[in-house]
Amino acid sequence: MNSNPALARDYNAMSDEQLLLTACARNELAARIFMARFNQRLYRAAYAILLNASDAEEILQDTYLKVFSGPQKQDAKALLSTWITRIVINAAIDRRRKQARRVAIMEREGIAMLRTRSTDAGDAPVSEASPEARLAQKQLSLGLQQAITQLPEAFRTVFILRDIEGVAIEETAEILQIAPATVKSRHFRARRKLREMLETEWNEVLRSSFPFGGSRCGGLADRVMGHLQSQWKGMKA
Repeated sequence: MNSNPALARDYNAMSDEQLLLTACARNELAARIFMARFNQRLYRAAYAILLNASDAEEILQDTYLKVFSGPQKQDAKALLSTWITRIVINAAIDRRRKQARRVAIMEREGIAMLRTRSTDAGDAPVSEASPEARLAQKQLSLGLQQAITQLPEAFRTVFILRDIEGVAIEETAEILQIAPATVKSRHFRARRKLREMLETEWNEVLRSSFPFGGSRCGGLADRVMGHLQSQWKGMKA
């Protein structure tokens, strides 16, 4: 792999289409830059459907192997970002259906199934805020992630594409193969459901925010009493 910084800058300046063509020509640096450019969106799209970090990563891996293996048939009218996101979503839907069939077969045979759900927090930036503020922020973030996983899939996918990835209504509609009006309706209902689910939890978090107790409270009391005792001694004199 060529680690020349100037060459990396040249590749970063490429369009998505140019970068993919270069990656398909077995250029490792181009492939790495292409993946870095799309990883976040594609992972979130897959996770919205599968609700499992490992499965979502496997979908991404399979998708990249497919698109880097050579020129793929692409809708000439669609953006490359739309096309590749649709590949990921379709693959995730197909995997979920296969998993559901396997579960149904095993349940019919009386085999107990253990289902686990990943709630990865992701790579959050380091904050200079107080430990209490960071804790409150983490609680809100985890609460939001858990609430999102409880949304119906149709609402969850639209919410993640629109609010987390910032995909436009028209592109979201094209990715999901639904009407723009349906995107708007699902987005509105997803937000409303999240507000309903999070209202109680957020109120509890807010009530526990900016705490002042324990050693901080005791330390302040000690300092105040130290000043008061000095003043009182002076008054007695």
